[in-house]
Amino acid sequence: MSKETDILKKIGMEEREARIYITLLRLGVSTATKLSEEVDIDRTTIYDILNRLINRGIVSYVIKDSKRYFSPVNPYQILKELQEREEELKEVMPRLVAISKTEKEKTNVEIFKGKEGIAGIFKTILRDRKDYIFIGAGHQVSETIPIFIYKFLKEASELKLRGKLLCEEGFGDHDVDIIGKNETYRIISKEFTSTTTQVWGDKTAFFVFSEPYYTILIESKEIADRHRLYFDYLWKQAKEPSKSDKIKTLIKY
Repeated sequence: MSKETDILKKIGMEEREARIYITLLRLGVSTATKLSEEVDIDRTTIYDILNRLINRGIVSYVIKDSKRYFSPVNPYQILKELQEREEELKEVMPRLVAISKTEKEKTNVEIFKGKEGIAGIFKTILRDRKDYIFIGAGHQVSETIPIFIYKFLKEASELKLRGKLLCEEGFGDHDVDIIGKNETYRIISKEFTSTTTQVWGDKTAFFVFSEPYYTILIESKEIADRHRLYFDYLWKQAKEPSKSDKIKTLIKY
């Protein structure tokens, strides 16, 4: 992996996205067929990746003689966007600092063991009737409590609970990967998903998906609010899934 590819990965691109972008910089303009040959990726996948880069404003195209010709955005534009994100972070910094200075409220912590504890968290979300956010390896939940997660998504949809998920790279590649009808998701680098976390209301849950399975539930407005701020920051950097992945992962009752 080149240094350029490594740096682009650190700012949110997948390795294949970075390779395609760098190849376009070298070629200037290219068809999908030419790109496929240059980076040794099949054309179907090339189009999926190009569409993601187009949606993020990193690649554009023109049509000539019924063919699409793709070209990369100037690298300085990417730098400008990163600087804009830095400015956005500076804007919320006073709020982050203010949160850190607020009076510490009482914090309740519970630890559950076993798969029943994981299912219990989703039962609590339904009981509390609160919208939720999620960061982590989405397939691990479905693999661990496959029957119950379908029930949860169906009931959450009926209660009109909305979920926003940040799933690690590779989500959509597993047969068990599913998204509820009232859920939206984006893809984030695995470095941000080392701990699978769920937040709703004033509650934050952390999951350990290895036997004997542990779930830590913390009830604290301060901790929940901090995780929401972190989630919102990552959401802006995360990548939109392809249309085909959205269709593939949508739950089917």
